[in-house]
Formats: sequence, structure tokens, C-alpha cells
Amino acid sequence: WEVDLMGRIHEEEGSKFVFVAIDHFTKWVETRVLERKTAEEIAKAVEELIIRKHGIPVRILSDNGLEFDNKAVLSLQQKYNFKWEFGSPYHHQTTGAVERVIQTLRTRLRRMTNFGRSSWSPILAQATLAYNLSYNRAICTSPYIFKHGVQKELKVDDKFGENSKT
Repeated sequence: WEVDLMGRIHEEEGSKFVFVAIDHFTKWVETRVLERKTAEEIAKAVEELIIRKHGIPVRILSDNGLEFDNKAVLSLQQKYNFKWEFGSPYHHQTTGAVERVIQTLRTRLRRMTNFGRSSWSPILAQATLAYNLSYNRAICTSPYIFKHGVQKELKVDDKFGENSKT
């Protein structure tokens, strides 16, 4: 897995961050809105979004931000016995997969919020689902199909005839 933060993103309710994680093998993405980028919130997001949903990873890669390089994350690493690695400082290519996901999510959120005119946090789950349902060249399918074996059918697809059986 590779993790990073997107943000600080401003809204009427205040500014927030988004925890973003991508599985290197399936290209599956998990996201969560965070009020603050504290060590405790990061550790909680890793435990709930990665470990409890997908199992204990072999390794997690992140940048050297203090929100990742701290006692809470070290404690999580020791508790579940996995390796947390840090990318080279000032070398964003090390965490290129998650950086690319963040770029894609930013673009989708801008479009889905009418270029920032409405709140983005309620639609983050939709943007993440759209990412996981989209074709990924690296795996020659969508992360959803790669993970579940079939594509998720949405009611909107039926309305527009996208999943017709003919």
C-alpha cells in the first residue's frame, strides 16, 4: 500500500484533509475525510481502511511527513507486524502511485462540485467509487473487477442502457 494526504481543502465548514491509500497490486483506492492530520487520525485511518478491510499489509509506503513518521504509526506497525517505509525526501516519484490518484481525485471532485462551488466532502465516496470502477491500464481492467471478479452495476447504468444484456 501507498498512502498520502490530499489537502488542505477549504469548505464553508472549514478546511479538511483527505487520507488517500492505494493498493499497489489491485490499484484499489480507499479515502477518508480528516479534520486534522494528526498521528492518531492517520493511524486510525490505516487500521480501519487498510488493515480491517483488506488484511495486514506487507508494507506501507509514505512520504516523510510528521503525520506518518511518529509513535502512533510505529505502534501500529509493531502491533500488526508490517513494514512502514518512507520515500526519499523531495522526491515525489517514490510515492508516484498515490500522487497520481490524488491528482485524479482532485480533478473529479472539482468537476463533481461544479469547480468548487459546492461542498466536496459529501461526494468523496462517490469520487472514490468512480475511481475504483474506472479502467486502469496497469491491470487492464478496473480495480473493482480485479478485486471482486465482476463490475458493479449501478442504477444509472440501467437508465442509460450501459449494462444491457443484449
